Amino acid sequence: MKIRNGFISNSSTCSFLIYGVCLSKEEISKYLKEDFLNELNEEEKKEMESLSSIKWILENKLNLSVSRADSDEYFFIGKSWSGVRDDQTGFQFKEEIKEIINKAFNVSDSIRFGTFSEAWSDY
Repeated sequence: MKIRNGFISNSSTCSFLIYGVCLSKEEISKYLKEDFLNELNEEEKKEMESLSSIKWILENKLNLSVSRADSDEYFFIGKSWSGVRDDQTGFQFKEEIKEIINKAFNVSDSIRFGTFSEAWSDY
């Protein structure tokens, strides 16, 4: 008989922890700023017709993480807490994320910034 002392797992679990906002598909379209859209080149503007393109632009232009929530209606938009720099406080990290998100969205006081976590498994 062979005894294994290491970690053994037969399932695959994914999770994340980000600071940012949770927006529905409708809110993403509703709150996107016109001046943010105007900064895009013609090719990027053509791509804005689908949510996957909006996700690509937010990830590549603003360096944000975009993850689909458990339901297909909502998306988490922000940055992972693992992205806090060594010379940065938690407060500074939060303010930086708010500033970046405000570049792309007209977020009102009704949209709550916070830490969001999600986990799922494929078994």
